[in-house]
Amino acid sequence: EFTIVALPDSGCSPLNVVFPSITNVVSYQWNFGDGNISTSNNPSNIYFNNSQSTKIFTVQLIGTDAYGCKDTSLNSIKVFASPIALFQANPTMAFVPTTPVECTNLSSGASSYYWDFGDSNHSTETSPSHIYQNEGSYQIYLVATNSHGCVDTFNLASKITAVLESGIEVPNAFSPNPNGGNGGVYGATDTNNDVFHPVIKGVDKYELNIFSRWGELLFVSKDVNIGWDGYYKGKLCTQDVYIWKITATTIDDKKINKTGDLLLLR
Repeated sequence: EFTIVALPDSGCSPLNVVFPSITNVVSYQWNFGDGNISTSNNPSNIYFNNSQSTKIFTVQLIGTDAYGCKDTSLNSIKVFASPIALFQANPTMAFVPTTPVECTNLSSGASSYYWDFGDSNHSTETSPSHIYQNEGSYQIYLVATNSHGCVDTFNLASKITAVLESGIEVPNAFSPNPNGGNGGVYGATDTNNDVFHPVIKGVDKYELNIFSRWGELLFVSKDVNIGWDGYYKGKLCTQDVYIWKITATTIDDKKINKTGDLLLLR
């Protein structure tokens, strides 16, 4: 009488099981229960379960000892089904930081979920929604786990594109630096109000024109990073109302034409 040892005797598919050699057995006839056979003294076999429920495989060994006596032994291998991870995400082009991307979980056979949104954020909700804070291209993937700890992963084939919401907001007053112009250069973190510039999002073509109230063109910029410093031909303009006109095309191909007035304060 001998005993089949299976290491391990249960686990997730695909399960690699090793059958160590048995004392006093000199020749082996293995039937692994899945159609595979072996005559090795220390075989291994990989078990697959592509169904949605646990499968049990019966292993049979006919062993012969040194005296030519044969004996048969059985053991069973339990192979748990793996879950199937699957989801959809909408929309695949989202504005930051306003449009939520909704993930619809279509997985089966899973009891817990781990989402990676590709921007260092994660969720364990079943069907989460996520708002991207920065523009870019992001891959979402899902890890689905069942009660036996078996996992499956799913990567969304198309990446999520997060873009800046297109739009132009224009201030109505500014106070130029009386000590000289800087050519209209400004930084996103500037706290002073030296340069007149709109707040622009999601624009790829752009033109800003500044006119005096009599229609004289004082300034033109085609660079979203250059505003008007309040100077014309090297001189600071007088305190007055000026007219601005902006034409732009957004990255989602909308045309913007805006006109308004601004107050130059000195």
